[in-house]
This record gives sequence, structure tokens and C-alpha cells, in this order.
Amino acid sequence: MKISKKMLTKSEKIIFKKIRKFVTNTGINVIPRVAGGWVRDKLFGNNSNDIDIALDTMSGYEFATKLKDYYSEDLFFSRIGKIKENPEQSKHLETAVMKINCIFVDFVCLRSELYMDSRIPQIKIGTPKDDALRRDLTINSLFYNLMTQEIEDFTEKGIQDLKNKIIRTPLCPLITFRDDPLRILRIMRFAARFNFKIVPEIKIALQNKEIHDALLTKISIERIQIEINKIINFKRSSMVFLWVFKYNLYNSIFKDDTVYDNKKAKLFIKIISQIKSIFVLPVKKIKSTKKNNSYRIQDKDLDLKDVLEHHHPANCVILNIYKGIFLNIRVIVQSKKPTFKNYLICKENLKFPNKFCDLIQKIEENFLFLEKNIAIFDLTILNCIILIRKMKNSWLETFLLFISIQKLNENVVLEEKAVLFLSFICKNNLCHCYDIIPLVRGKDVGRLTNDKTKYSVLLEKAIEHQILHKSKSKREILEYLRSELNNI
Repeated sequence: MKISKKMLTKSEKIIFKKIRKFVTNTGINVIPRVAGGWVRDKLFGNNSNDIDIALDTMSGYEFATKLKDYYSEDLFFSRIGKIKENPEQSKHLETAVMKINCIFVDFVCLRSELYMDSRIPQIKIGTPKDDALRRDLTINSLFYNLMTQEIEDFTEKGIQDLKNKIIRTPLCPLITFRDDPLRILRIMRFAARFNFKIVPEIKIALQNKEIHDALLTKISIERIQIEINKIINFKRSSMVFLWVFKYNLYNSIFKDDTVYDNKKAKLFIKIISQIKSIFVLPVKKIKSTKKNNSYRIQDKDLDLKDVLEHHHPANCVILNIYKGIFLNIRVIVQSKKPTFKNYLICKENLKFPNKFCDLIQKIEENFLFLEKNIAIFDLTILNCIILIRKMKNSWLETFLLFISIQKLNENVVLEEKAVLFLSFICKNNLCHCYDIIPLVRGKDVGRLTNDKTKYSVLLEKAIEHQILHKSKSKREILEYLRSELNNI
């Protein structure tokens, strides 16, 4: 395998040519190499803007400064940015960043690492082989030598593992994981992302209790959150969470002591993946079938795929995080002001942004509301409007999670009723009724009555009437509210 000139973009050809010219003309004693992910992606036939230049005899900042001075009048080169050493954020050596021909390029020296009792290593300048061996995977340990324009595989396994679609660590997996437990998540993420096979040695190491404890104690919450965020943003997230439960990593990753059943976790992940898949089929009426644990489609005249794609772009991410935290759905840990355990896991244990955590809290509240009301609600447009208006813009995620949990618990009655409600909502174009612009405002209601306790009820009735009758007349809605005053 090699990287031909045809595989390089126009910008990459310009950048690499200028670096080679600088090294050759100045006679500087350094070999610049492109490292890691860029090489892997190129060999996959994919483009990558993640260009890291590794240097064998000097720091990244020193090299970038000399390069900038050499091309002092070249507008292709921006000013140099310096990323200082910050071990807590996995920045173990000072790095220089420079924009060349509209692409950001990082410059850093080759390094070797020595880990003691922390995830943060002791760093020293190393050889290309030292640098390759300290990486997480053989497929991420490849270099592209800019001077010879050839690939270098110092682990002697990287190229072959790419060809054979294998996930392998450069060193013994136990050493790799002890040195940096974060690599456990990274390895599972890469295996899922590329659909590669994990070698048996890694699977054995993943069952090691010492590794579980190291993941719990040595790795920072912020770094776990970054990896989890990457995992829930790609299609094969189910594979990662299946491994998390299979190898008993849940408690170490989510910092939660909930006791769980591996078989039940595996079943839930399978179910929620199936529930999501119904939205790629045109459906009018959906019925559950125990025989094949799937859904039978009848009267194909409604495309629910559009609902999923256009309703709320974040819902797949939310559903993916629940593949990990479904164990605690609707569990309340603070009773005075109901706070849900999953909200606290996301906010305190994983440090997700407040907006994300607030959405989790809202979905948990919606779940309880749906659980209490769907059994007694008749399937009518008005009741659908009431449900969606209550759950607001997270109604769809709530419905999908609710259906998944009912299926997991074999509650066929609630499961089928929720599915019918969901289908009915989509069929009657009610998906966005939570954010409809009301024709009747608070000041209009104030002219009808002086009783302020009735304001919120009248405003909600006005919205429901507006949606239900597709009324465009404010006067018609006000007349309806007058008729309802005595009934409130």
C-alpha cells in the first residue's frame, strides 16, 4: 500500500512541496513525517484535514518558526499559534499550529512516553519507532515520510492490519491499557467506525479487572466525555455500547454503580436500533409482532423517514446516549425538586453541556407524563395535540424511548398504543404543533376575563382549537373561548 500523488489534494501537494523545498534548500537536519490518522484515512481512500507533522530532531514550534521565516513573503503561511504543554488535556508537548494554504497544520516532535501511577505520562523526545509504539493502534501508527514520499510502518503490522481489517495495539494490550485507559474507548470507537475485527488479545485484556479499575481512577471525566460524544455521533454506536456491557465497563465509564443485566442491555440496544429503523419505511399503521421481534408494516402511504430527518436533528444523538444510560430511565434521585439520575450522570459524571443535560431532564419528565397518560388517552387529534404540547420539541425522542422500554419489558399493550399514537401524529401532520405561533395572545384573553387563574387554560385551549380546526380567524377562536369560560 502506498500514497500516490493522485491521492493528494491540490492543497496537500502545495504544502508538502514547500516543506520539502525548505528542508532541502536549508540543509536543516530534520525529517518531517505526516503521522497517524491522516495516513490511515488516505490509505482508506478518504480525505483528511487532520495533518500532523512529526519531527525527529527539534520541537514543532522551532521548525514552524524556521519554515515561516524561510517563506516570509509567502501569503500561503499564516502566523504561528503555540499550544502550550497541558497534560490534563493530553497535550504532552508544546505544539505549533500554522495555517498553510487554508489548511491548519500541527507541528510536533516525535516522542516516547513513560506512565507511572497516572494517565499523564512522562515525555521525552523519541525515535519514529518509539512514537509508533506508544500509539493506541497499529493502523494509527503509520507515517508518511515527506522527503522520501513513502509510508513507514515501524510496528511492522499497521499496513497488514489495514488490509485485513484488524484492530490491534502496537504493544501488549495490557501494557497499552495500563499506560492510558482512555485507549479502551478509542479502540472500541475505531473498531465500530471502520467495522474492523478486534484481535483476541484485546478482548482478553478488556475483561481484566485491573484495567476496569484503571479506567475508573486514572482517566478524567472531561476526556471520557469527549470520547462518548464522538461515539454517540456516528451510526455504529450500538457496537460500542454492546462491548461496554459485554466487558462490564459501564460502571467505570459512566461512574455509576447501577447493577445491570448484560442480556437485558444487549436486548435494549437491539430494540432501540430496530425502533429507529421503522422510520426508513413508509407506514400508516404499525403493529408489533412477537414472532420476529420486529414491526409489520401495513397500508404503505406515509413516509415517517421525513419526520425523523426534519423534526429534530439531535434526536439520534439522544437515542444513542440512552443505549448506555437506559438503565436509570425515569429514576428520581432528588424528591423535593424532581431530578433524574440520567440528568446527573450526563451533567456531573460526564460533564456534558447544560443544553444537552436539560434535554435529558426534559425527556425523563416526558417519559413519566407519557407513562401516566397514554393508557387512558383515546386516539384523537386533540389528545395528540395535548401530548405534544406538553412534551414540546423532545416528544419524538420520548416516544421512541417509551416504545423501546415497553418492548423490553414486554408490555405489549402500552407498546402498541404508543406506536399507534406516533403513526397517527405523523399521518395528521401534528409533529410541529408544539411550536405553532398562536393567533390569540395573553392580552386577548385578558379582555375576556379578569380571572388570571384561567389565563393559561384559555391560552392552551386557544392553541388546541387553532390546530384542531386549522382556524385562521382570531375572532372565531375568541368566540370559542367565550363559550368555554363557564366550563373552566
